[in-house]
Amino acid sequence: MENSILSVIVLYQKDVSECPIYNSLKQIVSNSNDVDLLIFNNSPETPVKNISGCFIYNSTENVMLAKAYNYALDLARRLDKDWLLLFDQDTVINENTFFNELLENINKHQSDVIIPIIKGKNNFHISPKTYNPHLGFSAYTKKTSPGLHSNTCFLAINTGCAIKISALEDINGFDERFPLDGLDARYFWQLYKRGTTVQVMNCVIEQNLSVIDFDSLSKSRYKSALRSELRVIKEEGLIPIIIWWARIPLRAIKRLFTSKGYKFVLPTLFFYL
Repeated sequence: MENSILSVIVLYQKDVSECPIYNSLKQIVSNSNDVDLLIFNNSPETPVKNISGCFIYNSTENVMLAKAYNYALDLARRLDKDWLLLFDQDTVINENTFFNELLENINKHQSDVIIPIIKGKNNFHISPKTYNPHLGFSAYTKKTSPGLHSNTCFLAINTGCAIKISALEDINGFDERFPLDGLDARYFWQLYKRGTTVQVMNCVIEQNLSVIDFDSLSKSRYKSALRSELRVIKEEGLIPIIIWWARIPLRAIKRLFTSKGYKFVLPTLFFYL
């Protein structure tokens, strides 16, 4: 089957029954022979018990995302799956709308990556965006419209992203030098260099993104995200690096005019400390 899918939810410090995405996916999995579900639990202190119809992996430590996704990729190979579908634990979808459009696009055989539109609070557009690969994503990004995109450099987040197993094998899986922040930017850059065609769906899903929520974001996590950004940019060339550093003072100024962002002015300027 060319439309067989392994979905993966990476769980951290949350009961699986409280995850809206699990409650959506279990309905799909129970009614389909082509969709399986892996729950990768990154909270060793609260192991997940066996759940009928699901694969469960309880990690002995918090390995974050890259290793969890590589475990899922290895399982997908062993199950002879064609696609890996990534989800965050707090993602909200309309399961029928999402999967109907996803399978429709898979069956067209036109792309190796299929992504939804992600929106956050107040209908804020989070993902996907595109950018000029010669300048880097810190120079300028723009919202992306639904449709088929080739020769396009994407900046998109993990959740809701379906990637063909063969495409992931071509880029040697998920780069574990980026265990959490920057992982999505890294593999989308690698997929762009591979020449991967990306399908953006019409489907919109909801997601709270912690790294843009200044009400709950810690300074240490914010600085970690900036350091990860720089590691990604270093893979893209000298001009993107120069532009990224040049924009750091501008980002600090912007924080002054953002709700709750003022406390991140100094962490922006001195993120490397």
